Amino acid sequence: QLPPEDTTEQGKAALTELFNEIQNERTPVIVKRIVDDIDNVVRLVRFPGWQKTDKGVKDIQAEILKIIWIQYKIKDREIIDKAYIYVAQYY
Repeated sequence: QLPPEDTTEQGKAALTELFNEIQNERTPVIVKRIVDDIDNVVRLVRFPGWQKTDKGVKDIQAEILKIIWIQYKIKDREIIDKAYIYVAQYY
């Protein structure tokens, strides 16, 4: 029997797919760096049950916003929202 796959790895895969979808010649996005940045900060900021607390949700949303909107200049609310949904689901 195979061991269960780590859900954070599923989350990284989902985030990678999301950013690969928006990558084109006008948005020279470095997908691996964005995904790694989100993964690293979420692992630092999260705590057990964070999805069920206002503080946890706000902290994670703020970190995702800082990475995508500010650091990588991807001004797409839908992408930010999808990234948060994936993080909430898998982390």
